[in-house]
Amino acid sequence: MGLFGTNRFHELYEPVDAETVSRYGNPARRLLMESRQVVDETNNVVYWIKSSMFTIRHKTDIYDTEHSGPVAHYERQLFSLDSRFFIKPAEGVWMEFYSEGRNFVVSPPGWRISTEGTVRNCEIFDSEGKILAVIGRETWSLTNKFSIDIYAPEQEVRIVAVASVLRSVYAIRTSDVSV
Repeated sequence: MGLFGTNRFHELYEPVDAETVSRYGNPARRLLMESRQVVDETNNVVYWIKSSMFTIRHKTDIYDTEHSGPVAHYERQLFSLDSRFFIKPAEGVWMEFYSEGRNFVVSPPGWRISTEGTVRNCEIFDSEGKILAVIGRETWSLTNKFSIDIYAPEQEVRIVAVASVLRSVYAIRTSDVSV
């Protein structure tokens, strides 16, 4: 247990916290999002993140190691009072990411993201309440790392895109310029 409650962040060599395992079981896949890349359990880069420098829209592309083009793109809506982003996975269906109180919604497909603290621990649920992923932010770090425990591997690209948006939201809310 951390200073402000359970911290669900873990390095890839550490086990998933016991509370998460007791609630949802073991994840199908574990990833670690670092400053500009996402690595898997074998420490291989599976995605890299390229953001536009000096932009207020947080335009970002996410690439994987298998394709030549981006697998997802997102950007922040200008002149929005809340955290509103538009995400476009490679298949081309735009999704809107927005805050709803302390939590977030991704529509379509109707995902709900419950958060704890300032984007510290996040749980992503589909429209039927099934767990898709648990995301934990490293609490005391300058590198802004996130662990991503994926329970729905068929949604991996979308989950990584949402985790990257959450990272941008955290950066905006804390004036962190490392994103």
